[in-house]
Amino acid sequence: MNVRLNEILTPELLTEHAQHIRDFLLLEGVKPAPELGETLLSERLIKELIEELAG
Repeated sequence: MNVRLNEILTPELLTEHAQHIRDFLLLEGVKPAPELGETLLSERLIKELIEELAG
């Protein structure tokens, strides 16, 4: 199941960590959507991203 980033992360977190999120996506081979929050990720990648942002 894929989930949009903006369904998980607040607009504030998306803005504050935009570059880190883009870097993470590129490392994972995922092309970010033009509107970052619209990017679809698997539940596994969402979990990994949240762990990175928390660390």
